[in-house]
Amino acid sequence: MNSFAPADPPSPPPDYPPQDDPAEIVTFDADNIAKLVSEGTFWSSEHKDFVYLHKRRVQRYGDGEYKDIPLPPRPGPLKEKPRSFDDFVLIPKFMISTAALWSSGKHVGFAKMARAHILGAGKDAESDDDDDVWRATMTRCGINEGLQDVIMTPMCRIARRTRSCKFWLLDTVTARSKSLLQIREASHNRGWLNYKYGFDHEEEKDDRYFHGVPGMSPKTALDPEISAHRGDHTVLYQTGYETEFKSMFSDQGLITNLEPLMHPTRLSGDFHAANHAIYLHPHYQMAVTFAYFAKKRDPTQISVLLRIEIPNERLNELSFGTEQCIAYWPGTFWKSLVWNCRRCVKPKNELREAERATLVKGNICAVSDAVIAKLPTPAHMEQRMVLPALRGTNAVQYGFIGQQGVQFLCGFMCSVYPFTHASEKGVERACEKRDKRRRMQTQSEELEVIEEESEEE
Repeated sequence: MNSFAPADPPSPPPDYPPQDDPAEIVTFDADNIAKLVSEGTFWSSEHKDFVYLHKRRVQRYGDGEYKDIPLPPRPGPLKEKPRSFDDFVLIPKFMISTAALWSSGKHVGFAKMARAHILGAGKDAESDDDDDVWRATMTRCGINEGLQDVIMTPMCRIARRTRSCKFWLLDTVTARSKSLLQIREASHNRGWLNYKYGFDHEEEKDDRYFHGVPGMSPKTALDPEISAHRGDHTVLYQTGYETEFKSMFSDQGLITNLEPLMHPTRLSGDFHAANHAIYLHPHYQMAVTFAYFAKKRDPTQISVLLRIEIPNERLNELSFGTEQCIAYWPGTFWKSLVWNCRRCVKPKNELREAERATLVKGNICAVSDAVIAKLPTPAHMEQRMVLPALRGTNAVQYGFIGQQGVQFLCGFMCSVYPFTHASEKGVERACEKRDKRRRMQTQSEELEVIEEESEEE
């Protein structure tokens, strides 16, 4: 039986994140501005449409996340600006409003306009293009050098290469749009407290991480407990922003909605087409890398790591061939399944085993949809298209397919851990130590070669 798609498959949808765009103007509350100015956490900038806001004031959990950063001293009578704004974030005063752009009242706001501009700015840079092509694409899209450097962060190269350039730009626009709403909400809440209790009212501060947030652990993503595995359980991860996962939990912290875990970026994934699926993986370091990349792209949002524990006996209860199937590189089943699903071609013939299964376990495809769409047959898929893991192995994912997959996941232990500012700095310190060891090892090897050559002479 032939598992290939028709000669002219339907075009896949763009490999871009979903649109989520409030058109409401985002601004700081006037009463709150006065108080922020008085405490030295709000300053004008050289850009007339932007202001500097201290990191501990960007969202409601700022005092907890950035407790390692001291608040600035209150400004004196001359209102001298701080010497450095390293502990501040540059925030736009407004989101572009509907009324300011269209008299017809058409629902088009900041994120929608940014998406339209990015999508219309020429050819995309795909995951297999070199860095210069990515830079040129971002320049055409009007992306400033600072954000370009963030997207091109060397530590996040593997994560970045799993999608196209415009995918990450649009994902970042969506995330930062949500951040502005968080900043606005926090500012107006503080302004309301000032109005109700007076300008000199001191807010009740809780410097514990995310105290009282439903579903959020008080421990952070780099806590050793998070990476610990019990022999009788399989631990799986997914990363994202707190704004994406918070709707999973009730006010009591119980999981009531798994929809935020569903594959968010398009109709199809590695192991499914035209059906929803939840993808999780067992690689802690990879989860940390993606959480770090999310935090770098939007430092004002809370990047999180989601952890689910599944008893092995429950996984083993899924019968192979009907409820569970496997798809590993370089098998023809993996190549055909990924090639068809990424092109939005519904699995046929022997590939329908994956569509009917509760769980499909296999390797992760490391390139964007457009790269797969260019391949004439599954046989043209290469090793470089498989996402690597530690120690030369290939990364593995668990795809829970359709409603049967969602039902299977219900009831297992699930926790969300914040990847905080301190977590970000911890990752950077660890990478610096690793790079230092590599440099020392390289120097040692070079010295050994020189000594051997000297002895031969």
